[in-house]
Amino acid sequence: MKPKQTVLIEAIGSHADPRLRGETHEVAKRIRSTRLMKRQSRRWLIAFTIALALIVSAYLVPVLATLLIVGILTIIVGTLFLNRSESNRTPLDYIAAAQAIESVNPSLKQALSTAMEQGDYRRGPLNFLQGKLIDEILDHNTINSWQQVGTEDYKKYLFRNLAATLPIWGLLVVAFLVEPKQTERLRVISSTASLTVSPGDTEAERGSTVVITARFEGESLPKDVELVTLFPNGNSTRNIMGQSLSDPVFVHSLRKVDSDLRYHVAVDGRDSEAYKIEIFELPALIQADANLDFPDYTQIPDRLVEDTRRISAVEGTHLTYSFKTNKPIEVAKLVGRDGQEVLLEAANPESTRFETSLIVEDSLRMALELSDEKGRKNPFPPDIRIEALPNKKPELSIAFPRGDQRVSPIEEIALEAEARDDFGLLDYGLAFSIGTEPPVYLSSADKNTLDLDSDFETILYLEEQSVAADDLLSWWAWADDYGPDGESRRSTSDLYFAEVRSLDEIFRENESAGAQGQQQQGNQGEELIETQRQITIALWKLKQRSLSDDSFIEDAKVINESQTEALQELEALKERLEEEKAKTAAELAGSLMENVLISLDTVIIDGVEDPLDKAAS
Repeated sequence: MKPKQTVLIEAIGSHADPRLRGETHEVAKRIRSTRLMKRQSRRWLIAFTIALALIVSAYLVPVLATLLIVGILTIIVGTLFLNRSESNRTPLDYIAAAQAIESVNPSLKQALSTAMEQGDYRRGPLNFLQGKLIDEILDHNTINSWQQVGTEDYKKYLFRNLAATLPIWGLLVVAFLVEPKQTERLRVISSTASLTVSPGDTEAERGSTVVITARFEGESLPKDVELVTLFPNGNSTRNIMGQSLSDPVFVHSLRKVDSDLRYHVAVDGRDSEAYKIEIFELPALIQADANLDFPDYTQIPDRLVEDTRRISAVEGTHLTYSFKTNKPIEVAKLVGRDGQEVLLEAANPESTRFETSLIVEDSLRMALELSDEKGRKNPFPPDIRIEALPNKKPELSIAFPRGDQRVSPIEEIALEAEARDDFGLLDYGLAFSIGTEPPVYLSSADKNTLDLDSDFETILYLEEQSVAADDLLSWWAWADDYGPDGESRRSTSDLYFAEVRSLDEIFRENESAGAQGQQQQGNQGEELIETQRQITIALWKLKQRSLSDDSFIEDAKVINESQTEALQELEALKERLEEEKAKTAAELAGSLMENVLISLDTVIIDGVEDPLDKAAS
């Protein structure tokens, strides 16, 4: 067996004169060490980076923790081996040492490096000039300072090398601390691998109950199963989880959870993975305030109604409804039963107060729906009700005389009436009309006051009105008040009649004929007069309504049919009349009936109310 041979690496400039090498040997060693330390520092930093990555990986993947210390020691040993190998392969460089000395001592003028390159003393003695050059160099006055060349660089890189070495040794200490914990964690994870905790990470509504279950797989069940909860204030609780019958499931309920918390299941002294419960609040209405700006004619001062979900206001009132919520809201809207939606506008930067403004016209019933930024909605939208109180027309009635009357042309009629209104009467009184003449309105109101109710009377002197036999007198009560639009409107009572002379009496004047047919004509005349009176009253009542009434047009059609039938009956009766006076009265009545039919046709076809004034007169 051959002995192991040691490979010697020849120094750079080793052929130089031994005396020169002796003077530059320390500098050459220092330069070599400095070069090695530069490369070793980089190598230690690379090793530190690899070791740090290994520790991070062990933290994320617990199974790697068992290899943590061994891995870092391997990295350290490998780095030391590389440093040692490079040191053995790196020769001394006397030429570099000479150049370093010359850079510090400019007076040498490269003489030292030139002397280093003068032949190889091992092949024979140097010539005279070479020897003389070497002697001069050795006698140079700076030779005593050569030994200190490169000292500063050496110290600097020695410090850097130490600084680069220390971090990985620090990581080794960390590894000794981390590995046991991660190994224990791995053991716990392995031991609880058959454990399933529900609901895991979850969210819960504030104040609700959260049920935690721990399900185990396998034949044997643990003896002690506890639920450990950790609260933000640092407090913790431990509760024994009860087994659900014979199932491998252990259960515990956390009641009235009102803050975020973390929890885990402790099984025979070992802990499962930790989970968290985040608390949220569903959107909710805290307070609803209504600001009411009543119409001026009501003389009611503006009013703020706090914390109300039902409001009543006269139609025409300007309502501002404000809603305060328990948290910032993304979308707030009022939804009617018909699906109509009213989006509310945020009234503050925090989006916790919303408003809507409207004019009260109809009664509304809507649900307030709220949604937060995560789309959570209030489960039971509050019911918001707005009741529109109608501005009713005045209540009018004739107190005396009651019913239709028979009067003479010289009679005095005492008329008494009553008027009531919810916000005040602008004007009121009695009105009458003789035949087809325009009505005469008599005012009984005091212009300086706004009465809510009044009883009033008027005496109608028929002789002064120049009524004549056969005239038909009609009268009614009237009153003016403010409508929902703030404008004056007129209302009337039921219509009553006074017959100065009736058509049936005209038909009965011709008793000299004594015929049965004439008696029958008189009866038919009375029936026709009564029918027309009922038609006139129906027209009068229809005039007091408006097209907004759902049955307005249908009722107008019914009256139109009745008036058509009455006109047909009149035409049949006219053929049997003999007296000229009766015929003239019948012609006039027929003309008036035709005018009524024309007006009603216009109302039905065009859908307008104005022709009713002409028809009712």
